[in-house]
Amino acid sequence: MTQLSTPAAYRLRQARRKAWENAASFAVSQYQNAHPDFVAKYFPMQWRTIARESARQRCSRKQVWNPPYTDASGTVWRWCESTDGLRIVHENATETVNGHRCTGYYVDSYCDESIHGVVLQIGRRYFAAVSDAHTDGIRVCMTAHDCADDAARYADSLAESDAEKQRDNDSAWQAGREWQEKQEEIAGARKLALRLLKESRAPGLSDFAREQLRTRAIEQIETRAELRSEQSELLESIPREYVDAFCDASGMTREQFRQLS
Repeated sequence: MTQLSTPAAYRLRQARRKAWENAASFAVSQYQNAHPDFVAKYFPMQWRTIARESARQRCSRKQVWNPPYTDASGTVWRWCESTDGLRIVHENATETVNGHRCTGYYVDSYCDESIHGVVLQIGRRYFAAVSDAHTDGIRVCMTAHDCADDAARYADSLAESDAEKQRDNDSAWQAGREWQEKQEEIAGARKLALRLLKESRAPGLSDFAREQLRTRAIEQIETRAELRSEQSELLESIPREYVDAFCDASGMTREQFRQLS
């Protein structure tokens, strides 16, 4: 078929070419993780260009995979510092076994931060992962699944389990912080009791004033004993696996924790 060489025909061909370039650019920016069948269906004339550019952009993104490690149960995990360029199939709205939609699980006592299950597709296999509450990274379980729904349910269960552990860890950290605050109150009560006893021995005081100072000093000593008792209760409530969080917040070492408990 012979193309017309008139100025109008030339401008029409240029406009069509520009329109397809804009469509390709839009597809790459909006559907960077789109399936090739989607691109071929909606952009049939430019699907090779779109797929090639999309793949180039995905490969150019920073993906930092840490070395694999094995937990106590023998499961192999890998940490990826960023999800940019990864094919995320499910995220933040995973359909669970009970049929409801889950938007995540809180990881602290104040319900400020949460994590959720993520499903990553590599080739034809699916991998369950858990998001991080403080970074853009994900923790990927390297057990492959043939079905995305199975991986989604497993990812949701992993997120629920991790969130529970992080809440317990946060509770231990909060207990350590409370222990440290009580330690400061104990030091303040001791200092005040010593000052009151010193003032009560000053010459020239009446018996009534002397007695009042001693009574206030005794109250501070009793307050100090109550705070010590509350500290002991906090120490006894900390499970062994969360001692590090408690020590980190309280400022004590594991050896000091062992001696006090």
